[in-house]
Amino acid sequence: DASGTAWGAPLSVVATGSVGLYSSMQVVNGNPAISYYNSTNKRLEYVRAADASGTSWYPPMTANANGTTGLYTSLINTASGVGVAHYSQTEFFPYYVYADCSVSPSISSTTPASRCATGTVTLDATAINGDVKWYNVSTGGTPLATGNIYTTPSISVTTTYYVEALGACAVSARTQVTATINPLPVVIANASPSISICSGDSVTLSGGGALTYTWSGGKTDGVPFVVNTTTTYTVTGIDGNGCSNTSAVTITELSLPNVTANVSPSASVCPGSTVTLTGGGASTYTWSGGVTNGVPFIPSATQTYTVIGTNSSGCVNTATRTVTVKTLPSVTANASPSTSLCLGASVTLT
Repeated sequence: DASGTAWGAPLSVVATGSVGLYSSMQVVNGNPAISYYNSTNKRLEYVRAADASGTSWYPPMTANANGTTGLYTSLINTASGVGVAHYSQTEFFPYYVYADCSVSPSISSTTPASRCATGTVTLDATAINGDVKWYNVSTGGTPLATGNIYTTPSISVTTTYYVEALGACAVSARTQVTATINPLPVVIANASPSISICSGDSVTLSGGGALTYTWSGGKTDGVPFVVNTTTTYTVTGIDGNGCSNTSAVTITELSLPNVTANVSPSASVCPGSTVTLTGGGASTYTWSGGVTNGVPFIPSATQTYTVIGTNSSGCVNTATRTVTVKTLPSVTANASPSTSLCLGASVTLT
């Protein structure tokens, strides 16, 4: 009350460190304000209430950080600002610091930032005539940090933070600063025509789910190459936000069949004789010249036949076999001395 016979409960204005030594109080812009010496951090600090009753207070501000200053402080409220006179125990002479209240504190610029996936994000803000205070709420709350630069804790989703400029006589409205979390692209490793390729055939690797792709093994996205061994290839995809992810695909080299071309009864036959061509080393066989595997035929002339053998994996290989048709002898039948002779006469056949 006005007579001082009844008092409210004490209120802790600043509860960190050994603070409050040599304090001095004034009413600044209608709200209580206190200057004091922080013996823990060895600096002169200033704190102002957020309301006329002093039930809530803004975070403290550093008025002078020059060593053991702030002893015997005296807070002075002027028409255009607020000043603090204090004694320096180091230099042994008085100091005076002054805050101009004719210019309202404001946030002049903010710099949002982004990152890929979960982690910390570094944000930036600049104030005019005040200290930058960082919050995770648009009003009220406790400051997360003080200063132009704020590094967030590890976050997994896009989060909005707020900054205000806290001056000696007033505080600015809060401004949003966004820490954006960009998800990693879901990269896909594709192989065409298949991930299982016959030795010597080509395969084309292509990435999906991102914007650009880089493959291991010196392979180029979308450019075919010949498979000569079973290999796992990794693709790194980068999206429009610069975020990257990887995927892998294993290309399996399938062995070619060891095809053989067989002929029976012989690879050299007389005209009019039959031969049978059969393939070996694969599962199915296709012969040139209209020949059917395992079916006898009469070759009309000497010819080389090619067999294409396909194994169970669908891989093919070839073999050849030449069938030679022999030339028939030009046989003559001779009778001597004649083909007409008397009964009982002798004749010689050659």
